[in-house]
Amino acid sequence: METNDSDSSVAQQKIRPDEQAALCPACRRFIGPLDTCPYCECPAEKPVGLKLLRRIAILLAVVGLCLVYAASISRDVHAMPIGDIKPVFNSARVRISGFAAENTHVRQKYGKTNLVSFLIYDGTNFITAMAFGNCAEMIAKQDCTPEKGDKMAVVGRLSLKAGKPPRIVIERPGDITIAGRENNVP
Repeated sequence: METNDSDSSVAQQKIRPDEQAALCPACRRFIGPLDTCPYCECPAEKPVGLKLLRRIAILLAVVGLCLVYAASISRDVHAMPIGDIKPVFNSARVRISGFAAENTHVRQKYGKTNLVSFLIYDGTNFITAMAFGNCAEMIAKQDCTPEKGDKMAVVGRLSLKAGKPPRIVIERPGDITIAGRENNVP
């Protein structure tokens, strides 16, 4: 019996004061950051500093996410001539201004529009603008598809693949702006 008492006293001596908060006050088992002991269901009080630290961490995370969101929606999109596009700009979100060099191609599958594409010329080069899925469906429904000669601006992500011409992928129907008609487009 004495060995058990001495073992428990040795265990008591090995616990540092800062580790006391991680133990259940009733059964003295390790419960970590839990508020209730899983062994005896005794409520365990945590130091005020730990509770405050948790709340501050959550508050800072939410504020940080809000700031990142605000920065992302207020950022201006860079206007770029098609002739200046280089492989390093792959997946960059850019604005391309020019003229529709051909009528819009609309592809449907199972009664739904799944692709809208058209060719844009800005005086330096050509680029294919494409929209897929729900975005293509909404562009077709809103009838904001350009015709040959329409002056326009498109915002989207560049898609550059080796051996293929560059394309810009439209992600939202509002990213197409049609300004007017020009008849001398190549």
